[in-house]
Amino acid sequence: MIYTLFGTITHKNDRFLVVEASQVGYQVFVTDRALRDSVVGKELMLFTHQHVREDALLLYGFAAQDELIFFEQLLSISGIGPKSALGVMGVASVADLRAAIQKGDTHFLTRISGIGKKTAERVTLELRGKLTESSGSGVGTSEMGGTMGEEIEALEGLGYSVSSAREALAYVSAEVTDVAERVKAALQILSKNRK
Repeated sequence: MIYTLFGTITHKNDRFLVVEASQVGYQVFVTDRALRDSVVGKELMLFTHQHVREDALLLYGFAAQDELIFFEQLLSISGIGPKSALGVMGVASVADLRAAIQKGDTHFLTRISGIGKKTAERVTLELRGKLTESSGSGVGTSEMGGTMGEEIEALEGLGYSVSSAREALAYVSAEVTDVAERVKAALQILSKNRK
């Protein structure tokens, strides 16, 4: 299972990005908002969901672990597939979607293409309790301003121990606040330590 992917965007179209990592190009489906914000040639780190179908193996990518968790919660609902879940996440932030679900605001969800009234009601009914449980599971914030938990999990996903990840992140400049950039800097530190 691929949990994180760190690489360079080599291609994008209206449905997916191609992210090259270790000389392999991965086709990664992302939200419309992520597509608009992505730039060919830019490095990025994605949290991924690997979806297995009879005829395909698909990869869905998210900039934050919170987005991945929400995507997987949407997939747990009968009638919501990856395409619909991406559609839902493409129109609003996860925080706004969670707030709408907590309030039972089905009208907000029906504005989304492919989501009818019954599906919106099912989403609010099934996720309302789950969101209360998971949205409180905070991840510690580092003194440097980044989300330390996301950074450590990304490095763990790449095979580093928690202690190695923490140690490397301690050497990353406090001026670097973007999670992907902090992970990249930590990877450079870790690779120097291996030599």
